[in-house]
Amino acid sequence: MPKKDLNTTLSFTADFQQNTTETLKSGAEITILFDSNRLPFERSTNQKSKPEWSISAFYQFSPEGEVNELKLAPEKAKKGKDSTGDTLLKGVFTIPTDSSEVIIWFLNTGTSGQVYFDSNFGKNYHFPIVAEVTETIAPAKKARAKKA
Repeated sequence: MPKKDLNTTLSFTADFQQNTTETLKSGAEITILFDSNRLPFERSTNQKSKPEWSISAFYQFSPEGEVNELKLAPEKAKKGKDSTGDTLLKGVFTIPTDSSEVIIWFLNTGTSGQVYFDSNFGKNYHFPIVAEVTETIAPAKKARAKKA
């Protein structure tokens, strides 16, 4: 279970910047905030003009972790929109304790069948993970009575 004091936000902004609120730590819960303007190409709608597209985050932990998919959902920002008028997308996952890095990339697809990636030109986004520092206190030694 992630510790509440270890929550970190990774923001992927419309101007293709990546920002983090703090260092990623083992056991932390990570919140991704993704500006949909990074992948604006697939915007399929159905006959009732409802969106039929999605953006997913894919992530993998090093060393040798499996690839996971996280469907991003609209995040309610102030007044329900970000500064560009599109909603921000959000997803949350937890870092396992034995990881040294998380690798992230994004996929935009819909009913048109087209696929678009945000993957740092195929290199993906790499974020180092530090082990959680736990302070240990040595047990106090029992006092022995002196012999007279």
